[in-house]
Amino acid sequence: MDKADLLEMMKQLSSKEIKELCKEHGLKGFSGLKHDALAKFACENLSLPEEELREMVCCLLEDKLLCKVRDAGDYFLTKQVEIKYVDEELAKGSVGGYSVTVNNLGSDNFSYICDEKCQDFLYQVRKGRYPYCKHYPALVAELVLKGFLDPERTRINLIEGRVLEELLSLVELRRREEEIPLQVSGRTIEDDLRMLQEDYLEISRQNQSLARSKYHDTAENVFEMMTDMAFQLLDFDNIRRRKTQGWDLILIAGRATPPYIAVAECKTAAGGVYSHVLRDEDYLVRLRSYCIEMVKNKLVGTYRDYVKYCLVVAPSFDPRVEELAPKFRRLAEGIRLSFWPAEVILDLVVRYRENPIVLQTVLEDCFAKERIITREDIDEAFRRSEAEIEALTERARRKLRQRFEQFSQIAADTCFIKLDTMIMQSMINDVIEILEPELLVKGRIGALGVETIYLKHDYWAIWDRITRGLQEEYTQLLREESFFQTKRTEFKDEVLKFLGM
Repeated sequence: MDKADLLEMMKQLSSKEIKELCKEHGLKGFSGLKHDALAKFACENLSLPEEELREMVCCLLEDKLLCKVRDAGDYFLTKQVEIKYVDEELAKGSVGGYSVTVNNLGSDNFSYICDEKCQDFLYQVRKGRYPYCKHYPALVAELVLKGFLDPERTRINLIEGRVLEELLSLVELRRREEEIPLQVSGRTIEDDLRMLQEDYLEISRQNQSLARSKYHDTAENVFEMMTDMAFQLLDFDNIRRRKTQGWDLILIAGRATPPYIAVAECKTAAGGVYSHVLRDEDYLVRLRSYCIEMVKNKLVGTYRDYVKYCLVVAPSFDPRVEELAPKFRRLAEGIRLSFWPAEVILDLVVRYRENPIVLQTVLEDCFAKERIITREDIDEAFRRSEAEIEALTERARRKLRQRFEQFSQIAADTCFIKLDTMIMQSMINDVIEILEPELLVKGRIGALGVETIYLKHDYWAIWDRITRGLQEEYTQLLREESFFQTKRTEFKDEVLKFLGM
């Protein structure tokens, strides 16, 4: 491979990635260069052996393709890929509503075309920046899954090495899900938490070297992924964006009463302080668009009312950003804006996994504060949750004692407390009313209106406190009855009657 080939490879990198290379190796004087000139500047001035530079560029290109395959997984794993037609020369399919046509897969005459609506294909693939968009590997994965393509016998054009391994791992994941539908793999809580503790703060400060070497992606994308992971560990239901523009995360607090939705924007900052929001006059307008046009207006009915909050996540913030929150609320139909430093989120996640007692209803206060969230706010959330759990436990214990004492006065003797199933059900219903809606939700299903109870299992630590409290109260009630009950048993009365006494 000669210098011209290396330059062509370099041009496939984005301007941001080329500048990243230049900065890592101490080059200056490239900031005003356009993309092609920048690529030429890097090739001519990077003080690396040609073979080492070529290998570094290849690694960056491979990382870009890995990202495309991972993006393809959003369609493939959620079964949004449909094969329309397949023969030896042609494969056509639909990927999330985009039409993809592949000609001569596995041969030198290979070509593919994606839908004219696909911005990546129009502006990246056709300009030579990427060999394919995310819809192509999604269709290939579906062809492999359905048995139309055997990667051991047929070359898959443009997909090889680690990229092929990543694609085949997606196929294997789908196969396991479809062959054993009842098997649950479980959550990787410990591994995810360890990853956040090791790298989250460093990635937030735009450590591109760490992001590339360990996660094969840009620091910005890794930070979004880790923020998503952090809020999942806080038991939020999250939705990550599929498009290149718009919000980064949607956080759904489905266990709160009532539920709420927060739209999140994730920003890295090499200097550790994110202040771009202060310099960009259009920033609030973009945030409003993310919340209103791209989320709230796409929902219907009650779901629209759940969109209440917007948050910006970054390593830390200039204190002046707090001045923007009231302006945003007026601009965005009452949606509240808060700023979450990465170290505060990490602290919350670590403490929550050690003691998962913070109710999403309580945590909502942090989203509503319209300022930079601090560790003191997290302390207050834990204190409030502790107090509410204690109050809830005490109310449940009092209700159990009240109902138990009512029945024991008329149905207890020195040996037994006679409780029929109707009485027991009545006592259980009274306790359930105390625990609703914080820990469970009642409903009805079926034509006959069968009553159901939905337990909020993520609150298992709170359930542990409640059930222990009820167990202690129940045991204490039995103990009191044992010590103070003097009424004769029916058994003794019968014996006395037979003895004539």
